[in-house]
Amino acid sequence: MRCRFVLIAKCLYMVITLVLFSNIFTSSELPWKEKYLAFGVPANSWPGGDSRNIQMAAYCETLGFKEDQAECIKSGEPVKNLYPEATIPVLNYPSLVVDAFAIFSNYSEAFFMRFWKLNALMLIVTIFALTWFYDFKALPFLVFNPIVLLAVERGNTDAMVFSLIFMPLLLFRKSVFFRIFSLGIATAFKIFPIFAYLALMLFHRRKNLLSAMLGVGLSAPLVIFTMLQLPAIIAGTPKGFSYAYGFLSLLYVPTAKLPTSVAIIYPWIAYLGLAIFAIFSVWTLIWMSKIWSNKADLNQFISQLSQTDLILLVVSLSIFLSTFWFFVSFAYRLVFLIPVFLVMKKSQFFPVIFLRSLILFVLWIPVIPFGWVLVNLLCYPLALGLSFLAIQLLLAPDHYGMFSFRNANR
Repeated sequence: MRCRFVLIAKCLYMVITLVLFSNIFTSSELPWKEKYLAFGVPANSWPGGDSRNIQMAAYCETLGFKEDQAECIKSGEPVKNLYPEATIPVLNYPSLVVDAFAIFSNYSEAFFMRFWKLNALMLIVTIFALTWFYDFKALPFLVFNPIVLLAVERGNTDAMVFSLIFMPLLLFRKSVFFRIFSLGIATAFKIFPIFAYLALMLFHRRKNLLSAMLGVGLSAPLVIFTMLQLPAIIAGTPKGFSYAYGFLSLLYVPTAKLPTSVAIIYPWIAYLGLAIFAIFSVWTLIWMSKIWSNKADLNQFISQLSQTDLILLVVSLSIFLSTFWFFVSFAYRLVFLIPVFLVMKKSQFFPVIFLRSLILFVLWIPVIPFGWVLVNLLCYPLALGLSFLAIQLLLAPDHYGMFSFRNANR
């Protein structure tokens, strides 16, 4: 009887959270910009800012624009017919996304808003599923934070990619084929999960080799097709410091806002700061490995993880760490830390608890002034701590025939 009551209470708590989210952020009843600004999100006055270039690229293809597609996208019709103040970003999505949108041959605002809602709901439903299995009480904190709301407001397809990656990993626990295939599709839609895709390809049981190869065989051609477009995607992706994160993001501090005397020497300051942090990171990782690698609490945390826990942890860490160390990404991509945050709940080891608290702090700190700058700065120590955790996972004894360099090919 008690178990049934707890289950009902859990359902009500989570459903009410989803209903509140839907009524506030996917409803047209409340003013678009004001409801996001209340949570520290720098909202546009028009919906779906980032994904408007997908709508425009599909529209321009139907008009036959090829060589001057960029000019057609920039023109903004039909978006600017409704929102004259709208600015359409340069297309920085793989053509597969545009082709998928163009299948429906519908460029109306009503259709675009259905696309925007689907994108948002896929993200929120996946967070719902993850919290259901790991920590249902965390749901409001993981859907109402500024990082998630920025992804929703912009209509960025990172939201959809998040769902394409983690929903299959959570639900299809015994299907190596489907896990690899779905992650491959997500990589073809947004190239940044490539490291997670490679990790999942490399670490598997020998008995699942055929399923793994089939998943790779069906998804790899799409990934390669997208990889060939990488130079154009990178060229069309803006870089910044605020509302962003990444090891090299210090190079993109807007020097125009700095005093002239500082702006002149700032590039040297940035390079020196990055060099110092890189050296400090190597030293710290070596020191931490000596001090904490044999701690029973850390080994116990790793050993008690299920295969699904390990997969979620490795995929989530792969995405965050690769995007931090090798790219400069906008802050909404930090939604990929959510699985790490949830799996970490199983640990009572203080450094893991600290990292978990830091992730939650990063998700929520934009509600305060200059919070988006602090997000960027806090990602440096967070990346260092999570790099240590990733190294320990790779060096840990292999309990499941995966995720260990020593046993990967046995």
